[in-house]
Amino acid sequence: MQTESHFDSSWPVALALGLLITFILGITPTGRQMSADIFRSLSARSAEPVRPTRPEVLVATDNSDDQTRVAETVVPRGYSVLFAGTTLAAQRLLQSEAGRIGLIVVGAESPEAIQVTQMARSLVPAATLIKLPAKHGSTEVALLLLDVI
Repeated sequence: MQTESHFDSSWPVALALGLLITFILGITPTGRQMSADIFRSLSARSAEPVRPTRPEVLVATDNSDDQTRVAETVVPRGYSVLFAGTTLAAQRLLQSEAGRIGLIVVGAESPEAIQVTQMARSLVPAATLIKLPAKHGSTEVALLLLDVI
């Protein structure tokens, strides 16, 4: 009575052959050179990873508390912030940085808030616009920002 073996006996041969080739490559000058070239090419590829750039955030308000709240929310998440305390400053930034602005935060307490909003919609139509409510706290500002970033 014969029993069938489910054991494949070719793996020890493959292992021995692999170890022999590795040994030969390690001790010969050509093998060392090949190994060095391979390791050099691998280390050259492991450079600093490319990080995607994030759009800039324009904060158009003269309220320093709102400016601080926005910056504290978005800067740790990789965004940079542009501050505009006046309508003229906001207009200049909207014109000069239009391609880099992706989020605009407008304070509602400013009498020029409507002008800034209209300029933002016309100069940077693709940007997300957040109008802060007249009465708001730091938590509300953070939640509004976190919903869109």
